[in-house]
Amino acid sequence: MKRKFSLLFILLLFSCVDVYCSSRTGDTLVFPIYKIWHFHQNDSSEGWHFPEELGGVVHGGAVWLSFPRPRMMQENRLSLKNPELYSIASPGSIGVPSAKAQKLRMRILNLSPETNGELSWNTRERPDVFFTVPFSVEPYSANWQEVECHLDQVHWEGHLNQIKIKPGLLGMRGDIYIDWIAITGGHPRPSSVKPVVNAPELVPIIEIPGITQADFQMAFDVLNDAIIYENLPVNGFKYPVVSPGASGEGYGSNWWLLDAMLTIPALKWVNPAFCENMVRGVLDVQSQNPDGHIDHYGSTRYRGAPSDVSVLPRCYFEAGNHVAMATTDSGFQEEIYHSLKSYLDWWLTPVKRNEKFGLVTGYHEETFSWPYWRDRESFSEKGKEQINFPGEVAQVDLNVSVVMGCEIVADWALKLGRQDEAEKYKTLSHDIQKAINQYMWNEEKEAYYSFDVKGGKQVQSLISYTFDVFRYGIVPPSRIEKLVEKLTNPELFNWGNIPLTTIAKTDPFYVEWTGDYAQQAWDGDVWSMRNMVVIDGLKDIGKNKLAAELNWKTIQIFNANYAEFLEPEKGEGFGVKRYCWTAAQYIQAIVQNLFGIEYSRYEKRLFIFPHIPEELQEQVISIRRLRIPGSNDLRLNLTVDCTLSEKMDIKIEIDGDLPDGRISVMLPENTTKTLKRMNGKTTGLPALKGAENKKNCKELDIPVQKEIVLTFGEKNGDNE
Repeated sequence: MKRKFSLLFILLLFSCVDVYCSSRTGDTLVFPIYKIWHFHQNDSSEGWHFPEELGGVVHGGAVWLSFPRPRMMQENRLSLKNPELYSIASPGSIGVPSAKAQKLRMRILNLSPETNGELSWNTRERPDVFFTVPFSVEPYSANWQEVECHLDQVHWEGHLNQIKIKPGLLGMRGDIYIDWIAITGGHPRPSSVKPVVNAPELVPIIEIPGITQADFQMAFDVLNDAIIYENLPVNGFKYPVVSPGASGEGYGSNWWLLDAMLTIPALKWVNPAFCENMVRGVLDVQSQNPDGHIDHYGSTRYRGAPSDVSVLPRCYFEAGNHVAMATTDSGFQEEIYHSLKSYLDWWLTPVKRNEKFGLVTGYHEETFSWPYWRDRESFSEKGKEQINFPGEVAQVDLNVSVVMGCEIVADWALKLGRQDEAEKYKTLSHDIQKAINQYMWNEEKEAYYSFDVKGGKQVQSLISYTFDVFRYGIVPPSRIEKLVEKLTNPELFNWGNIPLTTIAKTDPFYVEWTGDYAQQAWDGDVWSMRNMVVIDGLKDIGKNKLAAELNWKTIQIFNANYAEFLEPEKGEGFGVKRYCWTAAQYIQAIVQNLFGIEYSRYEKRLFIFPHIPEELQEQVISIRRLRIPGSNDLRLNLTVDCTLSEKMDIKIEIDGDLPDGRISVMLPENTTKTLKRMNGKTTGLPALKGAENKKNCKELDIPVQKEIVLTFGEKNGDNE
């Protein structure tokens, strides 16, 4: 008997309202009931209206709702027509006053992927005005669940007239059974706790010529204003999460995988626990899908089913790696590893990876940009039947992302003692790199292009992701200078002005888009996300000077200008004006690139590799009170003094209880400087050696100390 122990069923034995009863556990008195519909009578709706599209059969003591199967869109076989979201409606004239009608409770069995719904109601006094609050449910649950909706979450007065319930916001498929619905009293909803990311005691203090502390603080304020922390879960995401735009600008209060994960490399410096929980939220939503894929945002209509679309995967591979490297929870590291591996395995299935060419195919936000969307006839005799669908085009940035996933998963397999898995993913990385270099490189044009796997030919649009192959040294050494020449050509990608345009200025699809976001914004405008991957790639191939210049330019053009994208002539921001991944990557460009700070709790090592551009070569820069992720409020103070061209001073101070570990201080391999002095001593100095995991880089390996002062000078110069 499914209602044998139901609290509300027991309350039906009483004839009066304002009845109180203890909870099922018998702990405390909880709430009164003022109106209840129990649906005991077969085929009796008790005055409720159920749209024909939802079925609404009353049978076996419950209402059976069934979402209609959605139709596919003719012009795009991937997408579904947005279904109409139907509501069930109560009879009118309920009459319960607002002082008492504080909650709506219902007992449901949810056999659908739905995670959220909406409750609306009006009053007898103002029947034309409806108030609305969200509610959340567990998807695909074989157990009955009691759902609480908070009418007292909004201010309203009068007498309850009618209520309407949208049982789901996806409207895609599945069944929901409603045992009973009740209007009750209850306690106010507990206040939600917002993660703190912009408090003065958390934000590091910087001194950088041309960059003010207020500018730096503003970036953290943008991230703070974008945190969704109330009415959780939001579309299945159970933890606080960063939305794309501050205050919901542009994209509403929803989670987007790409946007949320791109903030983690910045937020880990101020609130690592928040970052851990965002990854836990991803683990939850991924667990709903049977094939290992992760939905690209909360409102995807493929939740809980196999799918052939996600999002550019490097965002999660890198975010998961950042969190795993900082956490002290070994069990959580295992969970992250299995999640990353499961996600990667999905990308490597025939659904995504073309078996003939060995390349991974992508669609929509699995790649940036996609100018061929708007004029497919330019690329194929088949015209509109050509490359607008999954499984047809392999893009450069996507395949580089999958290589990154293989490398990260292989690295963690080694760390966790899984040698066979490490070798497997290293081999897969090698195979995809080989395919990239074989099929995507155009010898005549000396660049990498996306590849149409259906037609067996390259897609001739020169996009800035041609430089993504710098990552992990995918590009053979013989091709590096050819690509660098294109990268630094102002006529192509705007080097020296507002770099990098998303596609070449000479490309027929190039456009400088202004105003609100549209897909054309990826056809010429400047995005921080595109710049950052190229900067990382330049570091990977040892082009540290170019990396420093592009990184500094990225900091300058986005400084106090955290817009979604910039037009490339004057750098004016468009789209969402307070865009989260822009703000986060600005922070990342300063902390992890300019100062070159990274920390691995797993390896017990602090890395410092400043990338100082020419403009700052005769300046002093510093960052103070930088919180080290995974530590008990350990703080780093770092000063880099380049005021004299013949020497460079690096001062490292650590506040807090010193952990065991090492510090790696790195300089470019082609530097003419060597270590002259350490903590005032000129003898017995450690040697600068070639770094194991960095190209064109020398490393100074020293134990963690409270204070270290290093003076680097010309090899043949004065020690003073």
